[in-house]
Amino acid sequence: MGADLFSIGRSGLNVSKKMLETTGHNIANVNTEGYSRQRVTAATSEPIPEGHYVLGTGANVSDVRRSHDDILEKRFIKATSNNAYFEEREVQLGRVENIFNEVSNEGLNKILNKFFNSFRELSNQPEDESVRNIVRENARIVIKDMKRVKETLNFIEDGIDQNMKLAVEDINTLTKHIAKINIEMLSLEAGGGETGDLRDQRDLAVKELSKYFRLQTYANDKGQYTVNVENVGTLLSGGKVSELIASPTLQPGETNKERAPYEIYFKNRPSKSIGIPRNSGKIGAMLETRKVEIKNLKKEVDTIAYNLAKSVNAIHRRGYKNVKFPEDPDGNPVYTPD
Repeated sequence: MGADLFSIGRSGLNVSKKMLETTGHNIANVNTEGYSRQRVTAATSEPIPEGHYVLGTGANVSDVRRSHDDILEKRFIKATSNNAYFEEREVQLGRVENIFNEVSNEGLNKILNKFFNSFRELSNQPEDESVRNIVRENARIVIKDMKRVKETLNFIEDGIDQNMKLAVEDINTLTKHIAKINIEMLSLEAGGGETGDLRDQRDLAVKELSKYFRLQTYANDKGQYTVNVENVGTLLSGGKVSELIASPTLQPGETNKERAPYEIYFKNRPSKSIGIPRNSGKIGAMLETRKVEIKNLKKEVDTIAYNLAKSVNAIHRRGYKNVKFPEDPDGNPVYTPD
């Protein structure tokens, strides 16, 4: 009887010790990013039947659980992806906007106005050589600024491509880290070990991964944890990882390999890009900026430059100089060096 009492008392002390250890662990990690508070669940030990009675044998630790809401976690992951998308869009569109900024410097609009104003002045004083020089100089400034706009758009495109390349490296690092945690968890859980801290680390890595695109996560009946890119495919399942690569790809109708934009592929399926939705995380924001705003702006700038040159040249050909030109017998003007 005495031995049984000591055994029961010892079991209660062990449970209390575990609870104190868990409480200390919670306090120590109160400022740790991604940490979930843990709670010890105690249960009665297997009772022993004794005649018409059932004798208790004390208590033991059933498990140590995280205070964690899986549904809330999935909603948070989705919100993280959406937030990252809008933040990246703000950054990229801000860079595009600065090209046409007319607050701190002269923009294309002001330069064109100066050009047209100088032409208006020339129409009043066509014989004034200094005014003609001003027109020529303003024309050179217009051409230079058109080139500036195009080159800056190309520079932003190159920056997006490099950012995508770096993002793919980060994504591969994160997926390998998550896969490693999955393997460690399966090993620990098979031996009855605690995996609360590892689950927190995995959730934190998934949150970081969700900044790049929208994710879907689930665990199957065998405990295999899977991460999918929404509308794309599986990034990892258990300990298996599908690595990504980023490489320049010529678009239909394009021939300039140096200007070929980067696309993202699965490393084991490099024949077709994965086609990430444009509104999905940082990657989607970069793709959308490059394929929509920058592409359209390039076309519009080219159209403006072409129409401007065509219109100005047509008007200029109808002009005249207030002096007598040498003419040939047929009445055509003859060029003579100054």
